[in-house]
Amino acid sequence: MAMRRFMLALLLVSPQLAAQQVVTALDGVRLNWSQLRLEFSGVAHDTTLAKLEKQAWQQGFQHLKQVMPRIHAQHSPTAGAMVVQQAAERVFRHLQLRETVFSSDHRVRLTFSGALANMFSSATLSRDDARLSQARNSGLILRAVRYFPPRAVYEIRGKNGQRYFDVSMVQEKHFRRGLMGRYFRGVTAAQVARYVGRQPQELAVRETSPAVLEVDDRAWQSFAAGNAALLAQARIAVIFPAPRT
Repeated sequence: MAMRRFMLALLLVSPQLAAQQVVTALDGVRLNWSQLRLEFSGVAHDTTLAKLEKQAWQQGFQHLKQVMPRIHAQHSPTAGAMVVQQAAERVFRHLQLRETVFSSDHRVRLTFSGALANMFSSATLSRDDARLSQARNSGLILRAVRYFPPRAVYEIRGKNGQRYFDVSMVQEKHFRRGLMGRYFRGVTAAQVARYVGRQPQELAVRETSPAVLEVDDRAWQSFAAGNAALLAQARIAVIFPAPRT
């Protein structure tokens, strides 16, 4: 039932993207990289009804804490142990209870959801700068040559190894809303205009090592001129090839 409700919500929010969401899961923790939401459940069994919800809440959160280091290892490989602990506390403070299901055998399942950005952090985020209010393009589309695990934090380098973009260039308030961009499969620029606007620039990228994306140097230099605000606000969509049918 919870899954049907979740899919219905996606269809209502963005019908043309429902089949092109990028979703990963690890030990029951579901990460939607298109809507930037996380979801997990807690389960408890007790003969005393009053204790059920509290136990389910505790079980769910403890499970999330156990899984988070593995999630960071895959999606934010540079995060240290302290960052992971702080992220767990931040997720806990901002959780929303989506659904409560009681069963006849004195069991309860609580399903929680929250902003995916709360799961990740960086100590090097940029401060807000009012001077970065204008950009030449409305957004940036990174067309990935092939699929790779979505990254909450990454950097873009040229073929010569020069670093062009990393999380230190993203303003904190925008990272909190949208990380360093959203991920989709096989969509057109028009389908992600809600996130990158009507005049985005498209660049081809490939992941050469975990969380390092390579771009053509000349193409990036041409794009970067006049687009500092766009990067600071992370108006970015990473688009993977459509899955094979």
